Amino acid sequence: MRKIIITAILAFFTIGLFAQDEILDQDKKINFSVDLFYDIWQNKPDGMNNKGLSFGNSFYVMYEQFIWKKDGKFRLGLGGGITTHKLSTNTYISDVNDSPITFTPINEENIDFKKSKFVVNYLDFMGELRYKSKSNFRLAIGAKLGFRLDSHTTYKGEELTNSGIDITVKNKDIKFIEKIMFSPTLRVGYGFANLYFAYSLTKMFNETNGPELYPISVGITFNPY
Repeated sequence: MRKIIITAILAFFTIGLFAQDEILDQDKKINFSVDLFYDIWQNKPDGMNNKGLSFGNSFYVMYEQFIWKKDGKFRLGLGGGITTHKLSTNTYISDVNDSPITFTPINEENIDFKKSKFVVNYLDFMGELRYKSKSNFRLAIGAKLGFRLDSHTTYKGEELTNSGIDITVKNKDIKFIEKIMFSPTLRVGYGFANLYFAYSLTKMFNETNGPELYPISVGITFNPY
């Protein structure tokens, strides 16, 4: 799955480089954008605290069509891409197939570890109403629908049995993660770098099969449109 994601990202970069300035006709164009954001996770279970920074990212291609021109330019954007959400904490999932999925706190007084993270990748389809003024002020309001591609946990540090042995463990395909994530989005700013905000209306895990986690993403969009 990682190879598929890397290939898709490289394809998006290639499309962006060759197509972001290509005018399909007077009122249409294609562009490429990148989101770099920090995930603020809501409804974290008891004992879960952040350990490091939970940075995520998105890579996507948008097709735009002018819908109204007056003082500024309004466009309707439709596209797709890949998003990665990360959660770095002081907890671990002891069994990725167990129901309910449980994040167990690590005994930090006795166990020295570098990271314990939970990662989910999505294939996104999105739509936005975009505005760009003559002064280069930009505003985009929209939503995206994400379809889960894969998920994994990574633990790096001493064995949890307190043996003192350093290990790296990666578990893939965590059960009971919702297949679809729906998130309204907002971008606002000047020039090619805009503030980015996304609010997931979908809980991460199926009801009763895991904690009611969901991410609020805040960051920056690099967008040439």
